[in-house]
Amino acid sequence: MFHLSSGDFDTWTPGKAPFDSRLATKPSYGEDDRMDRYLPFLLCVFTTIAAASKGASIEEEAKRLQEKRDDAAAKAIAPINRDYRAALDALLKKATKAGDYAGAEKIKAYMGALDADSKSRLIEGSLWTNKDFNSRITFSEQGRFREQWGDHEDTGIWQAISTSEIRVALDKGVTHVYTLSADSESIQRGGDGKKWKRSR
Repeated sequence: MFHLSSGDFDTWTPGKAPFDSRLATKPSYGEDDRMDRYLPFLLCVFTTIAAASKGASIEEEAKRLQEKRDDAAAKAIAPINRDYRAALDALLKKATKAGDYAGAEKIKAYMGALDADSKSRLIEGSLWTNKDFNSRITFSEQGRFREQWGDHEDTGIWQAISTSEIRVALDKGVTHVYTLSADSESIQRGGDGKKWKRSR
């Protein structure tokens, strides 16, 4: 029950009920009030989602730039390697004709290094998957190797040792040799025979 004071009648006019200011401040808990309470939280969620989406697009753009650079580098070096290989072939024939077999072996070593280097360029930054074992293998451009399967992970360093073989020395002290297929679309690990297909 409200008790009215004399001040409440100061603005009273005949025919109207006295005004009580306490009635005007009665709290309300309608839909609008609940929205006001949740609005800061919703704005925070939407801002986070927008930032995440923007980050994903930037990451994809950076990936496209990297792929574009790799393609350009491969196209630029291809004619250089082609001329280098032709010159080595001519020098090898000259050494063989002159009976310089020691020199011929050294030239063959240069050829092998060139072939391995060319193969490395095909492997750098590549991703390989084995769906049967839920395994992913990455050969980074910095020479790092990484295999992930389930909650497990192996890391190490890799090196192309021939046109068809990749040697991987794991950080835990184990060494594997992976054989690259003729079309460079799959690799097979020596020992257990597991295969991975190129995904990138």
